[in-house]
Amino acid sequence: LDVCLNHLHSLSNNFAFDIIVCNNGSEDNTNQVLDKWESILSNIKTVRHRTNILYDRNVASGYLEVATPYCWVLGDSSTIDSDDFGCLLNFLAEKRPQAVIINDACENIKKRAGVYRDANIILRELGWHITLLSSCVISKDFISSERCKRYYDTWFLHEGVFFDYLACCDDVEVYLEPQIHPLLLQVGDVKRQNSWRRNPFYVFGKCWFSFVISLPSLYKIENKLFCIKQHDVNRKLFSPWRLFLMRLNGYTSFSDYKEARPYLKYVLNSSIIYFDIIAEIPSMPKIYKILRDVWRKVRLY
Repeated sequence: LDVCLNHLHSLSNNFAFDIIVCNNGSEDNTNQVLDKWESILSNIKTVRHRTNILYDRNVASGYLEVATPYCWVLGDSSTIDSDDFGCLLNFLAEKRPQAVIINDACENIKKRAGVYRDANIILRELGWHITLLSSCVISKDFISSERCKRYYDTWFLHEGVFFDYLACCDDVEVYLEPQIHPLLLQVGDVKRQNSWRRNPFYVFGKCWFSFVISLPSLYKIENKLFCIKQHDVNRKLFSPWRLFLMRLNGYTSFSDYKEARPYLKYVLNSSIIYFDIIAEIPSMPKIYKILRDVWRKVRLY
């Protein structure tokens, strides 16, 4: 967070924008970091929760503080290059779109820039990508307390707000600008782990399926089902090899596998038999470490 705010501070020398930081009950030195930056930055607002109120409600608490025409949600391990930020702000000022979909840090979207005027096509082609927190810059018009509450405890509130708003629009104008993307911040040797990686079957199995199906009826069922599977097609979260390694190192829990299994036929891009086998493998972090070290040495040669 400290490194992230330092980078945003450098951007604020050239651009006008607000910073809203939501501390979701962190038990480390996050509040001290916020105290420091509140004394430095004039454009920062902090929302401090005493306890962890869960992901969706934390995001919503930031949404409801937005006072600028547009909003972009970032995790504290991301920022943006100065040139890209300037391009983004100029684009918003010129086009005044409802929203802009941007790339991820790995630039995984290979489509050309363009404009979408059909919400169903956006869901079908880019719904998998919008699971990323930083994937969209949205108009303040998207945000309402009622709309946020509709997607509490889904794990995908930011995407729910996006598609729920578009379902209410007579005219849709959403741009794709794949050349703009956030940057990942590297702080020393710290490797960030997304919290959902501990329970991927629950979050991107049961919850992902349930969330997409719950979107407004404007979205056709065939597009919803297509979108659900496209996440694994494009992100390869459930590749058998990756899940095998995650199971072996003990980081990923398979405790919710049986609960999520009925939904996986709609989610997986691979045969579920592989995962039934992987679920029976015991975690062996020492073996995993040996295999990892051997692999690193092989790659060096």
